[in-house]
Amino acid sequence: QTTALQHAKDVKDMVSEKKYKIQYEKMKDKYTPVADTPILIRAKRAYWNASDLRYKETFQKTKGRYHTVKDALDIVYHRKVTDDISKVKYKENYMSQLGIWSSIPDRPEHFHHRAVTDAVSDVKYKEDLTWLKGIGCYAYDTPDLTLAEQNKTLYSKYKYKEVFERTKSNFKYVADCPINRHFKYATQLMNERKYKSSAKMLLKQGCNEILRPDMLTALYNTHMWSQIKYRKKYEKSKDKFTSVVDTPEHLRTTKVNKQISDILYKLEYNKARPRGYTTIHDTPMLLHVRKVKDEVSDLKYKEVYQRNKSNCTIKPDAVHIKAAKDAYKVNTNLDYKKQYEA
Repeated sequence: QTTALQHAKDVKDMVSEKKYKIQYEKMKDKYTPVADTPILIRAKRAYWNASDLRYKETFQKTKGRYHTVKDALDIVYHRKVTDDISKVKYKENYMSQLGIWSSIPDRPEHFHHRAVTDAVSDVKYKEDLTWLKGIGCYAYDTPDLTLAEQNKTLYSKYKYKEVFERTKSNFKYVADCPINRHFKYATQLMNERKYKSSAKMLLKQGCNEILRPDMLTALYNTHMWSQIKYRKKYEKSKDKFTSVVDTPEHLRTTKVNKQISDILYKLEYNKARPRGYTTIHDTPMLLHVRKVKDEVSDLKYKEVYQRNKSNCTIKPDAVHIKAAKDAYKVNTNLDYKKQYEA
C-alpha cells in the first residue's frame, strides 16, 4: 500500500462515527474528568436554553406557577374583532338565539314590494282560476272575455278558412277590371315557368316561330364559334392551301426556339454520342478548380483518410498534456477503486 492510500484509510477511520464510538468505549475508563471551564459552562447553559426538549421540560414543571396578566386593550380589541368576523362564532351566536326571534311588522316599502310580486307572479295569477276549477265553479263570461274570444276567432287561420269553405259557393264571380287583367298578363309574361310551358306546348304541336334576323345572326355566330365545326371545315380544305415561303424573321424565330428546346438539344447529343469526342487539355485554371473541389469534397477526404489511417504516426504528448492525464488518473474514482480492489 502506498503512503497516500494508508493516509486516506486513517482519515476515513478518524471521520467514521462507528470507529470513534468503538475507540471511545475502549478508552473511556482511562480518562480523568476535568472541571468545566467557564466557557464550557456558558456553552452548556446556552444549549439548554436553545433546546426544545429542555424548554418543554421546564414548561411542564412550572406551568402551574404562572400568574396570568390581563390582556392589553389593543389585544382585547383585536380578539373582539376576530370573533365578530369569525364564521364559527357567528353560527354559534345564531344557533344560541334561534328560539328568541321576535317577528317585526313589515315596513311599507316591503309590503308594497310583496304586493307587486304577487300581482306580477304567474302562479298567483292562476291560483284563483285553479281553485275555481277545483270546486267546479265557473264564472260567467264578462264582456271583456267575450270580446277576447271573438277576436281570437277572427284572427284564427283555421276559423277563417272554415267560414270561407262554408260560404265560398255563395260568391258570384265578377269580370276582372282592365287594371286587374293587365296585372295578370304582366305576371304571366314575367313568370319563367309559364313561358317555358307555352314554348313546350308549341314544340309538341310542331309549330315553330319564323326565325327573326337576330335569331339567325345568333345561330350563325354559334355555328362559327363551334370548335367541332371549325375542325371539320379545316380537315376538308387543308389540302387546298398553298404554303407561303417563311419570312426571315419567322425562320430566325423557329431556329431560336429549336436551339432553346431541351428535347432537341438532348436529341442532337444522343445522335453524336457514339462518334466520341476528343478531350482537350485542361487549362491551369480548370486544374486548380478541380483540385480545390477534391480538397473540399467530404467523400475524397474520407477516401484519403481510409487509405492513410494505418500509416499515421502518433506524436508524443506534450508535457502539459501528460501532467493533465496524470492528474486525471489520480483524481478519478474508477482508477482509485481499481487500485483499492487490487
